[in-house]
Amino acid sequence: MDSNKGAASMEVEETVPAVAKVVSKPNFKPLTAHEISDGQVQFRKISVPNHRFTPLKKAWMDIYTPIYDQMKVDIRMNTKTRKVEMMTRRDTPDISNLQKCADFVHAFMLGFDVIDAVALLRMDELYVDSFEIKDVKTLKGEHLSRAIGRTLLSNYIMDSNKGAASMEVEETVPAVAKVVSKPNFKPLTAHEISDGQVQFRKISVPNHRFTPLKKAWMDIYTPIYDQMKVDIRMNTKTRKVEMMTRRDTPDISNLQKCADFVHAFMLGFDVIDAVALLRMDELYVDSFEIKDVKTLKGEHLSRAIGRLSGKGGKTKFAIENSTKTRIVIADTKIHILGSFANIKVARDSLCSLIMGSPAGKVYSKLRAVTARLAERF
Repeated sequence: MDSNKGAASMEVEETVPAVAKVVSKPNFKPLTAHEISDGQVQFRKISVPNHRFTPLKKAWMDIYTPIYDQMKVDIRMNTKTRKVEMMTRRDTPDISNLQKCADFVHAFMLGFDVIDAVALLRMDELYVDSFEIKDVKTLKGEHLSRAIGRTLLSNYIMDSNKGAASMEVEETVPAVAKVVSKPNFKPLTAHEISDGQVQFRKISVPNHRFTPLKKAWMDIYTPIYDQMKVDIRMNTKTRKVEMMTRRDTPDISNLQKCADFVHAFMLGFDVIDAVALLRMDELYVDSFEIKDVKTLKGEHLSRAIGRLSGKGGKTKFAIENSTKTRIVIADTKIHILGSFANIKVARDSLCSLIMGSPAGKVYSKLRAVTARLAERF
């Protein structure tokens, strides 16, 4: 039996092969964002509000550099749709980089500084939370203004801590060797802002202003067509002045300025005064009637109109010169052209005259108010 046992053991030993080769651990390379998405390009689009378009132009390089060079994400500004567009590249290391870049740009559009918003690219577990004051408490008027003032004061107190934090962030920013040329965005024309649609304005011509319009037509036509780049014509059938934008109109607001200019002329202002609406901002036309101040009829109404004008227009000219406004008295309607503060002073003086105050008392009050305005400015 020993011989048989030895033969069996030899047979078993012959069937067990010797394992000499050691298999190495497989080393799988991490999948890129391009491979994870099966070769499909991922997109993000962030809308640009009107009040953030100019800050975006100024800070474009500070936004473009970390997104393109460090996060490996393509970025561009689409001026037609007014959106910042981003998409992944073949060398984008992580698919989450695209969302981080979108959060970074969105935070800038909300009003955060670039040096603060860039932390969204370099740190995880950072978020942007938004709410309104009315979600906490319903406030209106001065109460709302005071609440906003208290919020701004707290932000001002925290500026010292913000400076220290910004220095820490700056230390973590790696040096960028590649210098990318600053993009030059051309301002959008009125034709591009309105998506190629032509904007119109129509101003009705009263019967008593038709002859003055014919005499002063070239004085009205020249600044509107040559300087404001707006087409204008007189439609004799509908008796309306029609205006519309052109392809070379530099600003969409030019059309409304021209409409205000023509409307001021129709109210009775001279062309030389009304043309200031084209060349200066913050000029307005305010209109009211005598009956809005006090109900007067017959001779009382006639005397009130006489007090407003004065002998030979003396009172009206005095108010105009002291308040730097222009006044038109058309029957019972009064129109005032000027800045907001000056219109208020002139309107108060005219209301005092309508209520029966003598001209001398109004003059002395005007002198005090205009002296106070001169000290303020």
